[in-house]
Amino acid sequence: MTDTSYSGGCACGAVRFEMNDAPIYQGHCQCRKCQHMTGTGHSTMIVFRRESVKITGTLSNWGFVADSGQTTLRHFCPTCGSPIFSRAALRDDLLAFNGGNFDQASSLKPEAVCYTSTGPAWDYLDPALPKFATMPQGEIMERE
Repeated sequence: MTDTSYSGGCACGAVRFEMNDAPIYQGHCQCRKCQHMTGTGHSTMIVFRRESVKITGTLSNWGFVADSGQTTLRHFCPTCGSPIFSRAALRDDLLAFNGGNFDQASSLKPEAVCYTSTGPAWDYLDPALPKFATMPQGEIMERE
C-alpha cells in the first residue's frame, strides 16, 4: 500500500475496493452507531474522495439520521456482513471506509478520535491523538 494506492475488501471476498488517491482523513470514532457496527468501542475510518474509489461486488445498506440531522448510509457485504464504508448526505463526495478491511491495515495512521463523550473507558486508544467530544465542525473534513 503506497500513499496513493489503497485496496481491501470484506471477510468473504465478495466485495473489493481500490483507491487511486491518498486518504483525506484517518481517525477513530467512538459514537454509539460505530460501537454497534463494530461490536467494540470504536471504528477506525479512512476517508477518501468518492471519485477516487472503485468498488466491485454487491453491497447492501441501512441508514440513520446523524447528529447533523442528515442521513448517513452504512454499506456492508450482504454475504458476510462486513461493514465496508459509510456515506453521509452532508458530504456525499466523501466515503469513510472501515480501517480493518484494508489489505495492509497496519500501515494506516489515525489522526484523531471523535465522539469521546460516548467512548467506553475500557476502549484504550493512543493518548497522543487529539480528542473531540463529538464530531468536530470543520477541523477535519474541511482540510481538503
